[in-house]
Amino acid sequence: MGDVEDILNFDLSGIMEMLAESEPEEDTEGTEEKAPVPKAEPERNILVISATEPFSVRSILEKLKNNGIKAEHVHAILSEITEKQEKYNLLLYYLEDGAPFMSGVLEYLSDLCSESDKSLILIGSRVEYESVLNVIPENCILRWYERPLNLSRFMEEVTALIDENNNEEQKKHILVVDDDPSYLRTVRGWLKADYHVAMVNSGMNVIMWLAKNHADMILLDYMMPVMSGPEILEMLRNEPETKDIPVFFLTGKGDRESIMKVLRLKPDGYILKSSGRGELLSALKEFFAKQKAV
Repeated sequence: MGDVEDILNFDLSGIMEMLAESEPEEDTEGTEEKAPVPKAEPERNILVISATEPFSVRSILEKLKNNGIKAEHVHAILSEITEKQEKYNLLLYYLEDGAPFMSGVLEYLSDLCSESDKSLILIGSRVEYESVLNVIPENCILRWYERPLNLSRFMEEVTALIDENNNEEQKKHILVVDDDPSYLRTVRGWLKADYHVAMVNSGMNVIMWLAKNHADMILLDYMMPVMSGPEILEMLRNEPETKDIPVFFLTGKGDRESIMKVLRLKPDGYILKSSGRGELLSALKEFFAKQKAV
């Protein structure tokens, strides 16, 4: 046997092939290969949120619709926002003069934009904007517009933002699964410039997220409470809708025995949690390049 470094320097695909040698090939005789379903063109849309529906909000909704943008309004109430937000990647929150912030709404929007690919635009006074920053981190806010609003300029910029946001849909979607919120935020920060990144912290949340969303890759923590990484992988492989999603294990153990234990489960790859941003991005870039070449 060689040193630990030998196993870490092996070509991963070679190891996976060796582990798979003893398994019979799946009998595909008589099965028809289905043609891939083309992706629909992204819709130009935005969800507008406000406490009431004053004339200024109605004017914005009308202008958006006249520009060919599907704009839907909901009140700043959790039940209304949660019901509609799934269909929209871009949210506009109009902060009305004198209207109180509804309980839990800012916290919900903060979590929503931090843990998914949704972007938030704010319209309000400087005082209102600074109050919002006490709850929602500034890096979660795509743009802030101060009242009184220059509607013509606003429409030009928001239309461009919506089109830019739709172009972003060409990026791969990565779901990161880990029970450590600090690590989740770190990985999202590393990846968000190149990928759409969503984060969940448990096996149950993986199931719920995948029921409504698409992932091109799952980065899955190997060691988690309640439902471990291997258990989640087994669950994914047993479901027709998720069995083909590539899964990379995130593992904190780099010794030979631990790595071999991970690889016997036949993930599509593994990444040591001690790896830095460059190593993680290189591993993902290499995987997607090979996947495209097949």
